[in-house]
Amino acid sequence: MTKLIRLAPHLIGWLPLALLIGDALGNRLTVNPIQYLTQRTGWFALVLLLATLACTPLNHWLGWKQVMRWRRPLGLYSFAYAGMHVAIFVGVDYGLDLGLIVQAIGEKRYIIAGLFAFLLLVPLAITSTTG
Repeated sequence: MTKLIRLAPHLIGWLPLALLIGDALGNRLTVNPIQYLTQRTGWFALVLLLATLACTPLNHWLGWKQVMRWRRPLGLYSFAYAGMHVAIFVGVDYGLDLGLIVQAIGEKRYIIAGLFAFLLLVPLAITSTTG
């Protein structure tokens, strides 16, 4: 049981990637696969971030101490999916065309919110060391 508790955040972290691969192999990426992958990776990043943020209240209110060990891996998986989200958006969808990206930022305000969220995750991921 202890081993399963230690593996749980990693199973949770890898599950979305397995789902995406299953969707790709099963031809379930919808008519617009780039949009589908962008939205799904963003959703997974958000869900994992919320799971990361839920660890402290679960420990504090319910006394579930082992969940505190999940915070770091869940946060890093959240950053990984956020990085995939940004890479798909900037690299695949907009082809690294800075002009198109700037134009999209001007037209779609949610991109600004996503950019700030990603920029806030970067220092958290960099400083998330084992020591």
